Amino acid sequence: MNTACAGGLNAWPDNAVQKPDCVVIDTNVWRSGLLLKTPVGVSLVYALARQRGFLGLPEVVERELTKHVVEAGREAIKTLEKSSRIIETLTGLSFSTLPAEIALENIVEARIAELEPILVRVPFTLEHAKAALDMVNAKLPPNSKSQEFKDSAIWQAVLTLSRKYTTHLITNDRAFLYKTDDPSQGLAANLKQDCVRVEGKVDVYCDLASCLKAIRSDAPVFNRERLISLIYDAIMPQLLQEARRNRFEIREILDTEITAFRTEHADRLAVDYTVSTRCDLDPSVEETMERTDFRAITKGSCYYDGVKNSISGHFIEDITFAWKYSTGGSGRTSRSLGEVDPSIPFRRPDLEDRPW
Repeated sequence: MNTACAGGLNAWPDNAVQKPDCVVIDTNVWRSGLLLKTPVGVSLVYALARQRGFLGLPEVVERELTKHVVEAGREAIKTLEKSSRIIETLTGLSFSTLPAEIALENIVEARIAELEPILVRVPFTLEHAKAALDMVNAKLPPNSKSQEFKDSAIWQAVLTLSRKYTTHLITNDRAFLYKTDDPSQGLAANLKQDCVRVEGKVDVYCDLASCLKAIRSDAPVFNRERLISLIYDAIMPQLLQEARRNRFEIREILDTEITAFRTEHADRLAVDYTVSTRCDLDPSVEETMERTDFRAITKGSCYYDGVKNSISGHFIEDITFAWKYSTGGSGRTSRSLGEVDPSIPFRRPDLEDRPW
């Protein structure tokens, strides 16, 4: 084993009866999770610190992290600049200067420094490079048709961590999965065999909330009905806007799935939610194929203060409109309001199968 992997707390756990948790986050999730600054991301950091767990940070991920986060920030700035010009023209009000690219780079560095106490860095070694290259040449998962060397390098880092930690991999890259549309089926067969070979354990998840639900030590108690009402009120403006854009009309709530997590503040919970509502086609739409059972599915997160009965930090990830065809089959259209593309169904492992 390469003992140079130790970092953060500068020690591997020695002779531990039960391996501590170590969560490895792929670059795409670091980006969509806004450097773990979303409510669920903050709660994950808190849970790991509270349970003496760790964040595994492979060198190959750390090297590309700044690039991807700066790119996300740059895209958001362009959107804000366009919107601000409209508001300035209409109101005459001037907006403050938006952050420069160098400021975004500094934000990444500062966030990594904040997380240092729970970080375990994994250097990219010659041994990892050779093993990753072997996987690429053999065309084994997680290599896709484009043969992503980086993904195999990340896997070698994860495998190294699994020797000493109960390791949890969070990635949106479906090439790691046994079934590409169902993370609950676990890793691809060859990756499972790798775990057996090194006597390690690696669980895989498609989002932060699914992983956090698996590792949390206790579930908080909260008023579910009050929280549902707050969430529904918060999502409705954006949901109505998306419905109009897609020529749908929103009706009643069909189902709401909520998972709450503790944070470092006793009066504030982090919440991950999925709200399903019935919807109808706008009467002016002329159908070429008869569709039925329209649903709007909104996913997001927020903080919940049960004492004040209020939510904050609200963040909608995506809104999907789904339907069935009268002749059989189903369809959907999605819009990501975060960084993850929901256009291809990618189920969270803790949610029940959907009929659509």
